[in-house]
Amino acid sequence: GVRSSRPVQFVLDVVPDRAPQVRTRYFGVSGLVVPQAIIPVNIAIEDEFAIQEAWGDLDWQADGSPTKGEKRFDARDFTDQWGANQLSGSFGFDLRPLDIPTGMTLNVVVKARDNQPAPSDPADQTDQTDQTDQTDQTDQTDQTDQTDQTDQTDQTDQTDQTVPGVGAAKALTFRVVTEAELRADLLRRELEQTKTFERLIVQQQAIQTELQALLVSQQEPTETAESHLIRQTQMAGKSQRNQHQVGTLLTQVTDRFRGFLAEVRNNRLDESSAEIDGGQGLAVRLEEQIIGPLDEIEQTLLPQLSRSLEAISRTVGNPTEMRPQIETALPQIEEVLRRLQLVLDAMQRSQSFQEIVNMVISIKNEEQRLKKLAEEKKRAESGLDEIFD
Repeated sequence: GVRSSRPVQFVLDVVPDRAPQVRTRYFGVSGLVVPQAIIPVNIAIEDEFAIQEAWGDLDWQADGSPTKGEKRFDARDFTDQWGANQLSGSFGFDLRPLDIPTGMTLNVVVKARDNQPAPSDPADQTDQTDQTDQTDQTDQTDQTDQTDQTDQTDQTDQTDQTVPGVGAAKALTFRVVTEAELRADLLRRELEQTKTFERLIVQQQAIQTELQALLVSQQEPTETAESHLIRQTQMAGKSQRNQHQVGTLLTQVTDRFRGFLAEVRNNRLDESSAEIDGGQGLAVRLEEQIIGPLDEIEQTLLPQLSRSLEAISRTVGNPTEMRPQIETALPQIEEVLRRLQLVLDAMQRSQSFQEIVNMVISIKNEEQRLKKLAEEKKRAESGLDEIFD
């Protein structure tokens, strides 16, 4: 081969291996959870080389309270992805076995470790030096080494976010509340969406009125044929735009109620009301009486109505073609309004049902509280009797 007359030099920069990047997002719950909840979390992890391990650290504590706790969850759902440089999926953190008291602030932090070898322990090097230089103090050195290793392990556990090769997502924070508090907050949010839904019905009724006006629209004496055509075109276009807004709003309301359904299931709210609702729990009511009918309206009725409104816009200026299109659209709007009203009635019934359930649960909680106070009083009186005896 050809040789260079001068030696070739290469400069290599040592770039440290970055820790895995971890991103998390919870879904199916709000910022309020009950002690028996499951918290679903979407997890996405990326690393330059390979992901070795992933887990979730949970800790909880209340301001001014000595009560606190912590728990580690191994993300075993990802075991088939170890060794890849990208990992994604979801994991449900089940709070029920943890017996977290209400009033706690709960933090969930998902962490991941890459395949970077653990750094050498300086204590090990010290041990070797000590064994060479101080052979007469072997027992004392061994005891010191064990203490040093224990201290270092404790420090690593407390500050594992700074351990090389370990990355952590931002903490997901929740407040652990009583079932009564969560139910009250859920009912408040449902009432807000019901008000939005009522406005949606009013908008749909306005579109009906606009089409009826377009059907009987005649050229005014002061109008030219061209200005009359422009006015009709504007009326048809306005109806079409407003219908699009109704469809968008309906999708938003449906998504909100679908979120309420997930929240009810993940917080296991229907478990405590099984004796009250007779098997027709809140989840069943939301899914069968509200979300299902809304999906039917959105996926079937509204597309049909939108096509009719498009046909009306295309036939403006030709009364013989436009009239049949309007006469087709008006019954479709009637059916949409009828279905919307049925859903509104179901929303109102569901909210009345929730108010009753909330009241019954509050009474049961008060009974349990009074029973507990009576038992404590009885034990206290029994203790006094023993003292005097």
